[in-house]
Amino acid sequence: MRTLLDIDDDFDADEFFDGFPDKSMDEYQEEANETARYDGSIYPLLGMLGEAGECANKLQKLMRDKQMPGNHDFSMYDQYLTEEERADLAYECGDILWFLSQFIDEIGYSLSEVAEMNIQKLKSRSERGTLQGSGDHR
Repeated sequence: MRTLLDIDDDFDADEFFDGFPDKSMDEYQEEANETARYDGSIYPLLGMLGEAGECANKLQKLMRDKQMPGNHDFSMYDQYLTEEERADLAYECGDILWFLSQFIDEIGYSLSEVAEMNIQKLKSRSERGTLQGSGDHR
């Protein structure tokens, strides 16, 4: 990523990201909607699953080709991931996000609503000591 963005060794992340727009999830979703060109509400769900598979496949190949352990904790610059590979994963995550935002829109919610619903569910589970386990309604 440093090479792709022409970043030198004195890189200051705070300064770099200061130039990026501070976009809300709903603003992202609105802009993503403007690029949607498909029919049918199942399309974005299938696309999201496909992109997640591509991301998983990239990680699987890192494990195979670079002997990256399955429990690897990604640090900013490590022996397993080049800057380009890290950027590739970020782009795949962006594709997943696009399809996710479209699917959420299809079912009548905004990204921020779904995010808040998820946080409330997790807080409730944490308070009740049910973060671990299985089942949707625990």
